[in-house]
Amino acid sequence: TAIPAEKAAFGIHWPSSQATAITNCVFKLAEGAQSKHVGLFIEEGSGGLLNDLTFEGGQYAANLGNQQYTARNWKISNAQVAINQLWNWGWT
Repeated sequence: TAIPAEKAAFGIHWPSSQATAITNCVFKLAEGAQSKHVGLFIEEGSGGLLNDLTFEGGQYAANLGNQQYTARNWKISNAQVAINQLWNWGWT
C-alpha cells in the first residue's frame, strides 16, 4: 500500500451492512507493529455474508461491531489482531 503504515486507513468501511455481501476480496495492508491499517471495519448494522476474504497485514484484519454474520473461507496472515469485536457479541 502507498499509505504510510502509521496513518489510519480502511480497506472497506461498511457501516450499514444489513443483508448484503462482500465476496472474493484481498486486503493488502501495511505490516508491522506501527501499522494502523484495518482491512474491514463494520461498526454497526445487522448481518451479511463475508465470503472468500484474504487479509495480509494490518493492525486489524477485521474490526467488527455487527451481529449475525455468515463468514466463510477467510485467510488472515501477519495482522496484529485477526478479529477485534467492538462490542459484546459472540463470534461463532
